[in-house]
Amino acid sequence: MPTRAPVVKRVGKTVKMNSSGIHLVAELKGCSPGLLNDENNIKRLLVDGINTCGLYYLNIVSHKFDPIGVTVISIISESHIAIHTYPEAQHVSLDIFHCSTESESLFKLLKILSSKFQAQEVKFVEIKRGDKLAVSKMSDCF
Repeated sequence: MPTRAPVVKRVGKTVKMNSSGIHLVAELKGCSPGLLNDENNIKRLLVDGINTCGLYYLNIVSHKFDPIGVTVISIISESHIAIHTYPEAQHVSLDIFHCSTESESLFKLLKILSSKFQAQEVKFVEIKRGDKLAVSKMSDCF
């Protein structure tokens, strides 16, 4: 299991945070509405995706809203992943945060989940987290 790199550094009397990770924020549109209200299936898809991408699953919590919609959040050793579904709009909002500067596994997970939810359109922004918060990549789709 990976360990976290030090995220702070001292510059004189000031403590600054190093770049501490990558946060993908994605919107998946045109998803299959039947998939978006199945809490147990969403949990299974997320855990399978986490394992396929070589991330380290620790825990998962979820809530099914009445009448529709599901939120699933997984804690991974590297940080967290959150899925929020809106079946009535055929929409998934997805957050993937990873305390590393390596983004390959994050994009792999985004592609897997986009495929599993049968998304017709994917928009995302890649944010470098830490002292120098920066948007490094935006895309209308991939």
